[in-house]
Amino acid sequence: MTQIRSLDIQSVTGEDLDLVGRLLHDLNLEVEDETPTAQVLAARVAELLGGGDAEILLSEDPVGGIAIVRLRKAIWTPQLEASLVELYVVPELRRSRLERQLVEAAMTVARKRGADFMELAVGSSDVRAREI
Repeated sequence: MTQIRSLDIQSVTGEDLDLVGRLLHDLNLEVEDETPTAQVLAARVAELLGGGDAEILLSEDPVGGIAIVRLRKAIWTPQLEASLVELYVVPELRRSRLERQLVEAAMTVARKRGADFMELAVGSSDVRAREI
């Protein structure tokens, strides 16, 4: 089973941030969205981690997958609600269950942070993502 690690502002390294920036940049290129450079994305991720309302999960062994969870106060319950805002696995590792492992790890970390609800939005044309 793949190792999945949650990054935190206390222990995140420049190498971690570079990898996250590269993965997010690759995601946007793949779906043909405009994208800032990987370096700009890495700096933005460092900001998110410092804000305390995001969890960033990174696969290790093999490296090549990322999930980003944002947390906020909920309207309908006293608990937090979570959103899986990014999920990406490099093409060569798809179909290896890594996507599902990242989603499950995201749900686990959201629960540990106090969320009782998690949303995941998938575009109607993203058939592969809907299969997960």
